[in-house]
Amino acid sequence: MNITIQNKIYDVDLLAVDKDGTLINFEEAWTGLIKDWIGRMITVTENDDIIRDRIALHHDLCRTLGYDPQLGKMNPDGLAAVASVNSTQTAASVVLHQHGYLWPTAEDIVRQTRLDGFELTAETIQPVGDVRGSMARLHQAGMRIAVITNDDRPATLKTLAQMELSNYVELLACGDDPWPSKPDPAGLFHIAKQTGIPVERIMMIGDTISDMMTGQNAGTVANVAVTGGGGNPAVLGQYADAVINSLDDILI
Repeated sequence: MNITIQNKIYDVDLLAVDKDGTLINFEEAWTGLIKDWIGRMITVTENDDIIRDRIALHHDLCRTLGYDPQLGKMNPDGLAAVASVNSTQTAASVVLHQHGYLWPTAEDIVRQTRLDGFELTAETIQPVGDVRGSMARLHQAGMRIAVITNDDRPATLKTLAQMELSNYVELLACGDDPWPSKPDPAGLFHIAKQTGIPVERIMMIGDTISDMMTGQNAGTVANVAVTGGGGNPAVLGQYADAVINSLDDILI
């Protein structure tokens, strides 16, 4: 199927679309969750003499996860923005371990504090453009759509349902699936195998350099960056074939 992006025509059979920052505004969805998660980890350690410098611990958790407490913003290429849930939890556990906790204790703190109140809600899900309208338009025209994300499958399914997108998404490749996360191309190869569409006829659409590298590593027909993740368009443009504001900019 021919689609047009910025006056250039691409022959594409399937769009492999990232979720956070591409379908939903990353800052609106995740900044509060990451900030609160860090706060819960600090709170758990308040009565523990193991931690000698909680200011340093807070700094290291923020830096590691990619949250800037001064600006109140997430780094669009930081760990929480590009890594799987499991990788993010492991990184936070490493920080706690480096500050004195035994490894099993560090893992328990991270796991428990993340389970508490760490979920997107209808109030925090802000679509990037008219996502539902664009997906409906593309689906009706015959375009096949998959979602490839480093978020876990249950959370992804819930978000798609909340956004009323489930009927338009044929297949998922998620961060808790049994293959490496982006930028490893395994998720795209899985999508290609399951749909029978050669990866050379798949377009990767995402909001981070990691997304663009995923497409490059797989050999997709093109890699398109969306600015909903807060990434610098000029920087994204160095890795992408095109930079768009949202799926609205894809013309049939």
